[in-house]
Amino acid sequence: MNVSLFIGYNLFAAALAACTINFLFTLGEELLWRGYLWEKLKCLGFYKGSGIIGFLWGLWHAPIILFFGHNYPEHRLFGVLMMIAFCVLFAPIYTYLRIKDKSLMAPTILHGMTNAFMSLALVFFPGGKNIVLAPLGFGGLIALAIVNIYFFRNKKRRASLK
Repeated sequence: MNVSLFIGYNLFAAALAACTINFLFTLGEELLWRGYLWEKLKCLGFYKGSGIIGFLWGLWHAPIILFFGHNYPEHRLFGVLMMIAFCVLFAPIYTYLRIKDKSLMAPTILHGMTNAFMSLALVFFPGGKNIVLAPLGFGGLIALAIVNIYFFRNKKRRASLK
């Protein structure tokens, strides 16, 4: 099979999954994180509220990482720390979508797409062995940090969050 065709097919499948089956699973999480908790924590401000949600969201993944090696089969303990860091960096983006969309639809779809694309990445980084290059490794953390810096350095965008 042609590699481009393989990647294209899988990207389409991941996007389709994000809007269907993954939507159902991630809606449960988003009802808690960006639904209930954001309403309780938004009085702390966008960044502090998002940071707390991100930390709790990452910690929520700890049992499945520690006991089953989810996303980090060979780095379970370190994987918990990595997942917390990822969730802290993802939280402002998801929360921004929650605020701007005034619903949970956009963050739920993005969450579903993130899960689908991370699953697709396992084709290229099987077993999560490469903690440096894998999407949920250091390379992914750096990329996500850059996205946050770029996205939230815009004064107009920051002002719209107050």
